[in-house]
Amino acid sequence: MNMENKLKDLYLKGFNDELHDKKPIDWFSSDVEKRAYFIGRSDAVVGDDVPSNDYRTWDDILKEIKNL
Repeated sequence: MNMENKLKDLYLKGFNDELHDKKPIDWFSSDVEKRAYFIGRSDAVVGDDVPSNDYRTWDDILKEIKNL
């Protein structure tokens, strides 16, 4: 699996874990993986309160993950 797919999987896992009120995972191979997961959790919380958040592409999300 390439790194972008791994980051997308972690982002989606974080998003879904937040929606289902699951305890955050605590294992990551790198800081960028950790950011992907927690940005996913954060985006789930933001939800419909910030409509512009819904219109971001995966490339936009990936840029945010890598640039933090």
